[in-house]
Amino acid sequence: MSFGEQQRLAAFSDTVRNSTLKRLRRVPEGAENWAVREGAMSFADLADHILQCDYALLKIFETKLIGANVGKAGQRRIETYPEFENLIGELKQLRKTRREFIGTMTESDFDIIIDAERIRGVERIPAGILILEMLDHEVHHRGQMALALGLYEAAGGTLSAPSQAADLTRF
Repeated sequence: MSFGEQQRLAAFSDTVRNSTLKRLRRVPEGAENWAVREGAMSFADLADHILQCDYALLKIFETKLIGANVGKAGQRRIETYPEFENLIGELKQLRKTRREFIGTMTESDFDIIIDAERIRGVERIPAGILILEMLDHEVHHRGQMALALGLYEAAGGTLSAPSQAADLTRF
């Protein structure tokens, strides 16, 4: 990967995170633990899952491993809105850390083989591919947030139970 490509990837990492942060900032107070259905991840769960993925990514050259980081409903329960704001602040700080991590990688760093734990077993992949997968993973969860916000806002912020959101998605 050339220096220019590396810098574009680092900038793309920022673009992805900025979009994620934009969605999280739209979550109204009191909706932090809301999910579209029973068993789905809430806004807080999604934010925490992305955060844990970042921390794992930043350790790949120390460990040569990226563990299976499966997001789970209920993994992060927010008690107060300032706690949610702190979570958003941590993701904002990690935006810079991740950009610097990617931006300072050498061409040979992108080729280092990392063991990636998957549902189907361990897969050996180059670090550069892993970074692309991690960014794609965040885009996926950003889409979940956008859908959840749309459902919540379409109901005027009155959805009190995930089953009501499920009713909105039936055709």
